[in-house]
Amino acid sequence: MKIFALGNTNEYLDEAQKNITKKLCSDLSMLHKMQYENAKANLFSFHFWKRISAFDPDVIHIFLRPTLFVLCYALLMKILFQRSMIVVSALQPPQISSLFSSLIKVASPHLFIVLSYSTKKTLEDYSAKARVLPCGVDREKFAPVGYDEKFSLRKKYSVPLEAYVTLHVGHATKGRNLEILRGQVGNDILVIFVSSKSFSFEKELLEAMTQSGCRIFSEYLERIEEIYQLADCYVFPTQNANNAVDLPLSVLEAMACDLPVITTRFGALPELFQEDDSLHYFDGSSASLHAKIQNLRASQRTSSNREKVIGFDWKVAVRKLENIYQDLISGSIT
Repeated sequence: MKIFALGNTNEYLDEAQKNITKKLCSDLSMLHKMQYENAKANLFSFHFWKRISAFDPDVIHIFLRPTLFVLCYALLMKILFQRSMIVVSALQPPQISSLFSSLIKVASPHLFIVLSYSTKKTLEDYSAKARVLPCGVDREKFAPVGYDEKFSLRKKYSVPLEAYVTLHVGHATKGRNLEILRGQVGNDILVIFVSSKSFSFEKELLEAMTQSGCRIFSEYLERIEEIYQLADCYVFPTQNANNAVDLPLSVLEAMACDLPVITTRFGALPELFQEDDSLHYFDGSSASLHAKIQNLRASQRTSSNREKVIGFDWKVAVRKLENIYQDLISGSIT
């Protein structure tokens, strides 16, 4: 099978969409004839379109959010490369407008691949075809450590040994509801926030978080797993669907490290995971988060989150994606 992939990756693998794109393309390249190029950088290059034509792919897979621009991009691909199946990974739900709803009926790719059933339904309501494909997590890289290693990591990153460390990893934007983390600092609770380097950040937000006592890592961390491993719990406070992928990769990484998780009912999370002693849902407010943290600390129960992500293996995801491609090529998806 010949696959031509288009995305928006760079050397910093500090954002879910780039990590998902990079991992799937890397694994697929070991099994099939594969070519990857930057979608936006090459759009107006004649040689770019010529390379696609010369490659003559069975599948053209676009790893970009389904915006109006991407729909037009997919339509152009369908017109120019009629033998190829056009696939768009909609890792976030589309922002529906009257123009989008009109355009998707005539410019939809052959298939959308999504992370949640709610996004699948949204797209199918506009007569688009969609399949759900959960992302994976590297359980070898993201793994729990013992107390001695945890304390060694805290010394390495100058984190107080006795603090109760609450962690969040993501973009420094107000849309992620990060303000509520500021109110959790105190009574030996330390909030650590690891900010993505790839996206522009809101300086005032980071300054306010720092002033409230949060510890900020704004540089690129090659061994991000070590920050999960030194933490005591992971918090995902985001509510707005426009500010994260439907299945937050950071939550899966935290679960693989066997951290207890406190999260909003975001995207695919409530579709996949029931609330229990290791995974707690909250309503997105500071008061609700504070209560959940206090209850979690008081319970002192051992987390069982790692076993919940056993099925979220990249090899499984790649096999499922291969099957989806084959179904498209054979005409099984109509």
